[in-house]
Order: sequence, then C-alpha cells, then structure tokens
Amino acid sequence: MGADAASVSSQEQINGTWLKYVEQEKEVDPYQTRVIVTEQYLRFDDGNAKDDYILFHRDKGMIYSIDHENQTIMSITYQESDVKPPFALIQKVIKKNVMNDVPEINGIKPQHYSFITNGQPCIEVMAVKGMLNDVVEAMRDFNHILASNSAATLHTLPADMQDACMMSKSIFAPNQTFEYGFPIREWDSSGKSRALLDFKQNQFFSRTLFNFPKGYKHFSVKDYREGKVDFSE
Repeated sequence: MGADAASVSSQEQINGTWLKYVEQEKEVDPYQTRVIVTEQYLRFDDGNAKDDYILFHRDKGMIYSIDHENQTIMSITYQESDVKPPFALIQKVIKKNVMNDVPEINGIKPQHYSFITNGQPCIEVMAVKGMLNDVVEAMRDFNHILASNSAATLHTLPADMQDACMMSKSIFAPNQTFEYGFPIREWDSSGKSRALLDFKQNQFFSRTLFNFPKGYKHFSVKDYREGKVDFSE
C-alpha cells in the first residue's frame, strides 16, 4: 500500500498513515476502502490508484472529487450558513460496556457508545481514546466542510425526508462519532457500517497519489448545484 522506498526517491514520497476499512450498506455487498492521511492531505479510495478518489487538501480547506469516467474534478469548500434545524434535535450519548473480548489498542480497550437523537438510536460506535489523533483531526475537518454543504441544501429536502438521525449526522453534529476517541467500528440505523481492518503509521506514499489528472474539467459543487456547469464543453 505504501510506496516502495527503494524505487521512489525521497523527493517523490510523502510520509503518512494508511488505513483499510470494510464498509457495508443496506442490500450492498461489503467492500473495502482505503484512507491515506498525511500532514497536508486526506485521500479516500478503494485501494486502486487508477479508480475514482476523493482528495482533501487540508491546508486549503478544499475537498476534490475526481471522476475518471467523466474526466471531472469537483471542488467542495466550506459554505457559510446560519441554517437551523426544522425541529429541535435533542442529543444524548449512552456509554455502554468496555469491549473486553476485543484486543487492546495502544494499551486501551475499545469503548462502546450509543448516539441518540430525539429518543431514536442513530449511531453505534466502538472507539479507542487517544488513538490516531492526527487522523481524527483530519476527519473532523473533512466532515465539517461536508456538513456545511449539506446545510446549504437543507431547504431543498422535503419535510417527509427530514429524519432526525440523518440531519444530526450529516449537518448539525457531523463529528459526534469522534467525540470519545478514534472509531474502530461504527454502524447506524440506516444499515450502513464501517470497521477498521488494519492501519499502519509512518508509511511512505508516492506524491502522484495527491495530484490531479491532467486535462480534466474543473468545477465547484456550488456551480453544479446552480446549473452553471456545461458537461458538453
């Protein structure tokens, strides 16, 4: 997963952390995803450098979604908004049992937490306090930007689709699962789940993983939402 240090010069490498997950959605077979976190970047892909990927430039606060089939790069940045939830969201966290049957990580047993909104169990998390703090910071910043964009489009969501769990997770409390440490496993009321399979720190990655393909069409998600992108060009 990390680049071969013997074949790639130091100028072409970036040091960081590599994580591998297995994810599942309702009526979808489990699939693996990869996350690479460096001081400057956060990259999400399926482990194949040739497939589509998401790149977060941490210094710029900019997320890029790269689509190879359509040869496009869509940029997403933080959107200022004073949007309020259409109804009160009452949050509650229940600390459940320590996962004694799970091996310790960094000398700490994972802890089970249940996140509840308006009396409805929304997300279950197994977290390890103090684990991969640099990854937690990058993920929190990434989620913050996505949540701001979801907030900007909340007014387009029909009332019958305004679910308390969805709004809490996607807009008004996007980082709740990181409040008690690094989530090694999480699952929610919609049937989505994510579990950490492996991780390695102090790995070296080719800088090409954090570059953009040449010749692709660039546009912002804001322009896309406003119908300003002409894909025929």
